[in-house]
Amino acid sequence: MANKDQFTAKQFIQAIKGSGGVISTIASRVGCSWDTAKKYLTEYATVRTAWENEKETTDDLAESVIINNIKLALRQQQAGEAADSSDSKWWIERRRRDKFSTRNEILESHTGKVEIEITYTDEIED
Repeated sequence: MANKDQFTAKQFIQAIKGSGGVISTIASRVGCSWDTAKKYLTEYATVRTAWENEKETTDDLAESVIINNIKLALRQQQAGEAADSSDSKWWIERRRRDKFSTRNEILESHTGKVEIEITYTDEIED
């Protein structure tokens, strides 16, 4: 395993760019082990900040794709075409839990059998 002083924060910051924040990608670019990369990512403030920014950028890109897919599905629906609503469902389940939720509960009865109760709430407030 490489000595901690063998690498510089600058090497890690450069490796982080465009990595999506994936530690194994960063380690490969620097030429170190996953554990060494993780240590730099968490112990050095400048490296940690660059890593957190990269992960946030990737999250924003993913969110943009989902939003664009939702808009595309709406245009398809308005045109009378079949539309994929999976991204819309995903968005609602995660971002609008206050209005729409799917709650799953697993209950174990005294018989040792597992019962699954699924409650769907899809009320829309006017």
